Amino acid sequence: MLMKQQKGMTFLGYVLVLGIIGFFAIMAMKLTPLYLEYQSVNNVMQGITKEPQTITPQALRSTIGKRLNVNNVNRVEAKDFKIRREKGRLVVSIAYNAETKFVGNLFFLVKFENEVEITGP
Repeated sequence: MLMKQQKGMTFLGYVLVLGIIGFFAIMAMKLTPLYLEYQSVNNVMQGITKEPQTITPQALRSTIGKRLNVNNVNRVEAKDFKIRREKGRLVVSIAYNAETKFVGNLFFLVKFENEVEITGP
């Protein structure tokens, strides 16, 4: 008497695979807004690289604030940007942490850093 061999996954196998897929889907849904916001901050920083090198730090901070407002960035403010002179050029940098709730009392903490040099028009 020959036994038929069972092919395919069991119900428990399907539940396990769906659980893993669900975990990563929830993780992606929670982290995607943070990265999209970082891309907006990065676009703001790339946009200010064409500002004149003679611009004052206060005027540059005002420009950054307006661009952040247009891009609907709420986590970062213009005052969070560090502006310094280095070798006769303005260097603008940002470093911030973004936190989002995952499940229960588990949180994701993501650290973002970027730096650009004002090259002028």
